[in-house]
Amino acid sequence: MDFLSGFRLKPAFYILGLPAYGALGTSIAVIALVFAALRNRRLSGSQRERADMRVGIVCIPMTLVLFQGGILLNELVLYGSSFTTLTSLAIDTLWIGFTVALFAIALQGGRGLPSSLLMYSLPIGLVLCSFSVSSLHHVLDKPLDIKLGTAATQTLLVVTVAGFSLLSPTIAGSLAAKHGLRFMTSQRLATTVAGLVLGGCLAVAFLVTPKDRFEESASFQPSRTSGANVILIVVDTLRADHLSCYGYARNTSPNLDEFSRAAVLFGRCYSPSNWTPPGHASIFTGRFPVSHGAHKARLGRGSQYPTCFPLANDETTLAEVLAQHGYRTAAFVANHVFVTRSYGLDQGFHLWFATPPKRTTPALLVVASKISDDAQKILVRDPVPCRRASDISQLALRWVRLHESQPFFLLLNLMDTHRPYSPPAPYNRVFDGRLPDFEPNFDDLRSGRTSFSQQEFDHIQAEYDGAVAYVDSVLGSFLETLERDGILSRSIVVVTSDHGEFLGEKGLLEHQIALYDPVIRVPLIIKPASGMPPPDLLDRTAQTIDIMPTVLDLLEITIPSSVQGTSLWSEDSHSIVAQHYADEHVENWFGGRFNVDQLALVSAGSKYIVSGSAFEELYDLESDPAEHANLSTRNAELLDRLRQELQRWRATVEVKVNMEGVAPEFNREQIRQLETLGYVTGGS
Repeated sequence: MDFLSGFRLKPAFYILGLPAYGALGTSIAVIALVFAALRNRRLSGSQRERADMRVGIVCIPMTLVLFQGGILLNELVLYGSSFTTLTSLAIDTLWIGFTVALFAIALQGGRGLPSSLLMYSLPIGLVLCSFSVSSLHHVLDKPLDIKLGTAATQTLLVVTVAGFSLLSPTIAGSLAAKHGLRFMTSQRLATTVAGLVLGGCLAVAFLVTPKDRFEESASFQPSRTSGANVILIVVDTLRADHLSCYGYARNTSPNLDEFSRAAVLFGRCYSPSNWTPPGHASIFTGRFPVSHGAHKARLGRGSQYPTCFPLANDETTLAEVLAQHGYRTAAFVANHVFVTRSYGLDQGFHLWFATPPKRTTPALLVVASKISDDAQKILVRDPVPCRRASDISQLALRWVRLHESQPFFLLLNLMDTHRPYSPPAPYNRVFDGRLPDFEPNFDDLRSGRTSFSQQEFDHIQAEYDGAVAYVDSVLGSFLETLERDGILSRSIVVVTSDHGEFLGEKGLLEHQIALYDPVIRVPLIIKPASGMPPPDLLDRTAQTIDIMPTVLDLLEITIPSSVQGTSLWSEDSHSIVAQHYADEHVENWFGGRFNVDQLALVSAGSKYIVSGSAFEELYDLESDPAEHANLSTRNAELLDRLRQELQRWRATVEVKVNMEGVAPEFNREQIRQLETLGYVTGGS
């Protein structure tokens, strides 16, 4: 049975492993009883019986807590790492020592207790201790830092909570016995108390856990519209060339491969932006960033994180058009930091669901976070501060089943392929190339203080590819469920991304910089609803601003005049242009190379990039897809042709001067999440 996956335990282990814990605890108890019997031979019969019973009572729960606590601590502190590291061994040593000490204290404190009360006080303590440790595991989930200091801090936290939970029943029993409260020895009452304690703990856990509710913020008027459903899936930071259906060597996307066979896969598609808010705004409006205005803002404040103009209310989105035609619209968004209402991206959606992962927060963590930001970072850091793809897809399916009788527009935004590339097991170790002890310092690479070897870049690619495989598995289940429910055939399904990601190409990592293919070439797979015709041109270069007009064209809905993209089901075309807006956030990245606005034009297999008003690059994407050879000084004729095409685009494209200000400042928790996602300059 596959309990272990690269030394990481699956959740099922916590349930299926309990019998194993019990068997091991019983074995230890038997051994302890044998030694106790040998030691206690000089005692009288009743004394010996009571001593033997106490040893047996202690050994079994101590073993349970010992193993459960050790596993949970390793999960808490070493998420995604081997249990055989020195830090893991240190945690185990600390936990074993503390657990043995705690049970020794409990046993010593219960020496004066009647046998029946001792028999119940320790199991009750075990229940409380297990619940407390498990609750902390749920709250802390998967901390980011794999450091001995963090490990020790969290170990002490768990020990403190677990110790209080374990010792409190024994202390209460001792006080009761000391003050003559003999009724506490009643077996019936002890059983009742144990049930109440366990039930109360479970009730509190249920009550304090936030519930996911579908509350529509905009009124919906049902109509008789009978058009096809529209499902738009935007996988944040997904590169086209890391999907096996796009020719990638690794089998990262078997489910999307299968889906694409019954759909239309556009072999070359570009995002008009290299980061999230303008990328999504362009998908939603069918317009270039320069025209919709929701792009980076240069404020002169030396911001440590990127700032962005919000999408103005006068922009027309796909959700607004479909809502006007009787569609119920809903968005389930993992990127609750940048794909938000504050950036104006919720326009036209009746339901906008973009919340952080569910967390319960014990009082100890609340106090710690109030006292010190550092305490909060140590205790509650999470490598995935956004909801998992599986969570988003399940929520979306719940909503679809509630509203499948009416045509709907559903947006799924998935975040797992974004840094920190931390998929759940087994996808965190599915591809070779990972270095077990390598923790990449992105800040040092950006600033030039360090450089990565090819092997270290390979490690990052392996982690990224594991995240891609995880998202693919979730989408496979999601699409399979839609097909089983008879919804898929009645739906237009679009799979794309807002931008790509550098994974070592040209020595670069992440996005928000440059306009090379790794960061602006994205997948585009469109499955029409049953009965809709295929497109005439399959080998054309597409852009994500074409998604809105294509969907409206398939639904035979008039395309707004403001849309700059064109339907991919028509022969119309437009210039393929991408934009990079520099801001203070990236001004010192990679030697300041990207502290200047850039434009890129893709035309007939060639690519032209201009940085500022001077530096030009020209690449032949057919013979040089990695964009190594700059041909700007070798092919003057092609350079001049592309230069003129870009100048014509500049002369005709609408330029929006955004006068609505910038998005609100981020709070402390949001900045912590931005730091985890790699957006905060100088973060740890």
